[in-house]
Amino acid sequence: MPTSTVIKILPSTSTQSEFPSILKQFSPLPSCGEKRLKSQKRKAAKSDVLTSTPVKNMLIEKKNAVQEKQAAKKIKRKIPFGQVESSTKTKNKENIKAMQMYHQVLSRIQVQHALSAAKVLTKTGSMQNL
Repeated sequence: MPTSTVIKILPSTSTQSEFPSILKQFSPLPSCGEKRLKSQKRKAAKSDVLTSTPVKNMLIEKKNAVQEKQAAKKIKRKIPFGQVESSTKTKNKENIKAMQMYHQVLSRIQVQHALSAAKVLTKTGSMQNL
C-alpha cells in the first residue's frame, strides 16, 4: 500500500529579501536627474580678436539681425489723421476716438458719393431702367 506523506510549509524569513525587488518592479524610483543636467549644458563660445575684419563683420551682422527681429515685433501701422497706433491689444482712448471719427467721416463720404451718383443717374434718365 502506498503511504502518503504530508509536507507542511512553514513561513520563513527567506522571503523578506525578495520583497524589495518585487517592490521595485511595481514602482521603480524615478531616475530623471542625470538627463536634466545633461540637457542644460551651454554651448561654449570661441575667443577671437574682435577688431579683426571677418569677426567684426560677423558681429555686426548678428547685431543687425537682432535689431531687425526687435523692430519686426514692434510693427506699427499708420491710421488716418497722421496718428500712429501700435499693434498691441490694449488701445488708449485717443486712438479709439480717432478710429470712431474716421468711420464717421468715411460713412459721410460714402453717403455723399451715393447721393451724387443718384443725381447723375436721374439727370441722364438711366435711373428709370433700374
